Amino acid sequence: MDRMAMRIGLEKALQSIKEKVFKLFDITKQSICLSIRYLLEEEERSALERIKDLEKKSDIVNLDIQEECMTILVRQQPVAKDARFVIAIMEISSFFERINDLSLEVSELHPAKIDNELSIVRDNIMWMIKRITHMIDINEEGLRTGKIVDIDKKLMELDDDIDRLFEASKNYLIEYLKKSRENVEDAVKLLYIIRHLERIGDIVAKTGSRIIYIERGRWVFIK
Repeated sequence: MDRMAMRIGLEKALQSIKEKVFKLFDITKQSICLSIRYLLEEEERSALERIKDLEKKSDIVNLDIQEECMTILVRQQPVAKDARFVIAIMEISSFFERINDLSLEVSELHPAKIDNELSIVRDNIMWMIKRITHMIDINEEGLRTGKIVDIDKKLMELDDDIDRLFEASKNYLIEYLKKSRENVEDAVKLLYIIRHLERIGDIVAKTGSRIIYIERGRWVFIK
């Protein structure tokens, strides 16, 4: 096989992997949003089964990505940017498979009943979700186009917003638990939810550093 044919084959394989990563991004956004709607907005019970299905899909897609990446490393021995892509994508895929695990863990709580005093935390959670999905979109755009100007700054700003919402919600819930004996279980569930969302935000931010590594060949610390 001549070099041109090998190059074409490698590019097709890399593009196939990239499309699977975009599919994993989409699965992840669906899972996160659906799990929160199920817990806080009384989404129908079948939503939990859909979340479980999404988690299974994320496992399968991640395994496909890992297998294809290993095949490329062994058979084609990529160098430079191609090698960085394969190495970074294996990490990114694992990151998002983990996010789907966290989303399922959250959704397996029984739906919480939010009284008026806890509605501020529910609102903060919705803002956290919006920022997380925005961060995923930023990562996807960077990976799709290779345009990564200020991607680290954008992701850090959004993740800092998530951290602030987490701290504000956590402090509010702690004070709520000190003074109220009602809805204790629901308040604890909300603590669990915001902690998982804060962790997810960190993972999505970290993904951006891998995309920068692909394009520039250097590590940048993002969270």
